[in-house]
Amino acid sequence: MIFLFTDIENSTPLWEQYTDSMWKVLNRHDTILQEALEQYGGVMVKHTGDGIFAIFEDGDALEYSVEVQRRIQQEDWGIVGPLLVRVVLHAGQARRMGNDYFGPDVNTTARLLSICRGGEIVLTERVLKVCSLPTGASLVDLGHQPLRGVSEVQHVYLLRHPDLLVRETPPFVSVSSVAGPLQTKCPACGTNNLPNTLFCETCGHDLHVGASVTFLGSRQEEEAKWLLQVLPYGPTVRVPNTGEVVFGRGSTGLPGGGFLNLEPVGGLMAGVSRRHARLFEHQGQLYLEDLGSTNGSYVNDKRLRPYEPIPVRPGDIISLGLLRMRLLEGK
Repeated sequence: MIFLFTDIENSTPLWEQYTDSMWKVLNRHDTILQEALEQYGGVMVKHTGDGIFAIFEDGDALEYSVEVQRRIQQEDWGIVGPLLVRVVLHAGQARRMGNDYFGPDVNTTARLLSICRGGEIVLTERVLKVCSLPTGASLVDLGHQPLRGVSEVQHVYLLRHPDLLVRETPPFVSVSSVAGPLQTKCPACGTNNLPNTLFCETCGHDLHVGASVTFLGSRQEEEAKWLLQVLPYGPTVRVPNTGEVVFGRGSTGLPGGGFLNLEPVGGLMAGVSRRHARLFEHQGQLYLEDLGSTNGSYVNDKRLRPYEPIPVRPGDIISLGLLRMRLLEGK
């Protein structure tokens, strides 16, 4: 059985800004998803706010996913558009209770939404064992991804198709099976987790020993090109010298260097999303881009439109949710 979840990216600010229009948008969105389910043999389990939970036993889940994204991208969404929808898939077993389905594999599917961007189709390796790729489709290997509350690290892929728009994004960071020892008691909130839990069940903090941001102090940090001073009296954090850095939560201790976890400086309580914003250089200019975060990104108290980079300079105040930081040049 294949489980499928969808979700509209950035829906909360869309509802706040276009409340009247969003009712019409959601109705049309639901019609597209339901019509495609009937066409490709899927069964609606339930609506999940701005998305759906569906199952496929005999139908074609990947063809359905491509068709849904194609129709949504071709639709004129008026003042709200373009509408960006996440589609995630996982295969496994579940127990039916009434008209709903429950079990670890259902939970795993839902958790995949946290690593999927609007307009994308993300699936686990299990799906590929029971479902053929649509004609012309290809896969981008995203590696092994830890999911909050899921003990097994999942090997996941991004499905691409020539009919669908491609949103370039920094590569995800993979965690190996030997990522290092784990803590059972969360250093952030004190929760006692089960052994081998990758992320705290309560707050999502990375439980790898030594997982933290890199603070100013060592020779390596002093050579950083850019620094972030947490306001009003917080520490100064080194921005990795990778040319492009994603700010978020939950990926410390992992190889790659292009991700800065802000949990140790209050990111969780401040409402920082798992993939909140990115800082990158282009032709000598530094830019900040919001990645469709829940609580928004700001530069000098001006809110950024999602996926529209704006230039930033030393001295600017960057706010991710309620976490305020001053951008500084390195030593």
